[in-house]
Amino acid sequence: MISREAAPSMEARLLPKSGPMGSAWQGRVWFTLNPSQWCLLDLPELAGVRQWGRFLAFGDDELLREMDLALAAPASLF
Repeated sequence: MISREAAPSMEARLLPKSGPMGSAWQGRVWFTLNPSQWCLLDLPELAGVRQWGRFLAFGDDELLREMDLALAAPASLF
């Protein structure tokens, strides 16, 4: 999980990965490999979704837009 704030690992594991997204996802994104061996069948309702190469991310769309901008920025900015 990528989060704007520190969160215990148990909190990340307990985030609902299907059904209503809810306020627990605010400022949080689930980031995982998207291997060809399995298919993601369900996501939280209204979650933003991105695929960057072999990686898949879903969750707070505002945070995902910020990540899009950061990934598009020239490497010299980091």
